[in-house]
Amino acid sequence: MKKVNLILVGLVTLVALIIGFSSCGGGSSSGRLNSKEQAGYSFVLKRLKSPSSANLIEHGYGDKFKKAVETAIHGTLPSCITVGYYEIEAQNSFGGMVRDSYWVFYRNGVPCHVETSDNIDYAVRSGNPQGAISAALSVNGCDCGN
Repeated sequence: MKKVNLILVGLVTLVALIIGFSSCGGGSSSGRLNSKEQAGYSFVLKRLKSPSSANLIEHGYGDKFKKAVETAIHGTLPSCITVGYYEIEAQNSFGGMVRDSYWVFYRNGVPCHVETSDNIDYAVRSGNPQGAISAALSVNGCDCGN
């Protein structure tokens, strides 16, 4: 029962954060991407099955997105990390269109890691979301160490 409640809390938190960003100027595909947002978008596109089919729905970069991830994982991210958010619709390997949310982690302004909202939710369900995200950042070269 405790795991079910934890899963529900994680899902509700992520959905609320995404809806909140959409309604409070999180950005849109009609807005022009700044250089950091463009770098993050390109970083996500490299991971898609069909990047040429991608349609950017929402986007943003900065402290409010970092705070959203910190709220979701109940912890803090290193000071050198900033976060960008991208909601993208693209074809999957079967040709169907799917929409997903991506959180790009930037180390000193350079994209170094990406997680889907589902992956962050999974980290929350793991019982140690701070540890899971910190490990993923470290493995991908996003730690702030020397």
